[in-house]
Amino acid sequence: MEKMKEIIKENLIRLRKEKKWTQLELAEKINYSDKTISRWEKGDVTPDIETLEVLSKIYNVPFEIFFVKSEKKFRSFKIKQMEMGNKLAISLLAVLTVWIIATSSYVYLNIFNDQNQWTIFLWAIPVSCIVATIFNSIWGQLKTTFVIISVLIWSLITAVCLQILVDYSIFPWLLYIVGIPIQIATILFAFITPRKKHLHTEEQNKISEK
Repeated sequence: MEKMKEIIKENLIRLRKEKKWTQLELAEKINYSDKTISRWEKGDVTPDIETLEVLSKIYNVPFEIFFVKSEKKFRSFKIKQMEMGNKLAISLLAVLTVWIIATSSYVYLNIFNDQNQWTIFLWAIPVSCIVATIFNSIWGQLKTTFVIISVLIWSLITAVCLQILVDYSIFPWLLYIVGIPIQIATILFAFITPRKKHLHTEEQNKISEK
């Protein structure tokens, strides 16, 4: 317990110094006295869970960082979080590019061809989902990928249906019926894949033990 208190104390000092805040400045931000901050950093007392959650929001870091043991791990943890932020920004920029192209095409067709092709924005949704799926499959979580794929399925069906409605004055409801088993398959695969990964990890552990 004393060792954990020491780890929390060191991380509290590191985080405050990274922000270049004095103990008084930090105290004003979280409505504590600077004496309390000083006692935390001396290790006399340890902030409770609720206070650590407040501090994590103030520092914009994950709650778990307070319990990282060494300075080297602390730095690697921070770098990992920064990399995740950069990857998210790149993914969002890629998706935004799709919408920039869609908007530019819509404006161009309206101005120069006198065509109100509003369905461009409908098609931009599944295309955005495809781009997001590619990036998320590389950098993101598997569950998020399945959520994006679900949005892709129904947005693609909707885009096809409304495009046909505009061009041929019919609405093919049967396409939505086709989407139901595809959605069910996606959900089932989402549950099966993590289990397969878990079993694979267990097998590797058994081999390493032998």
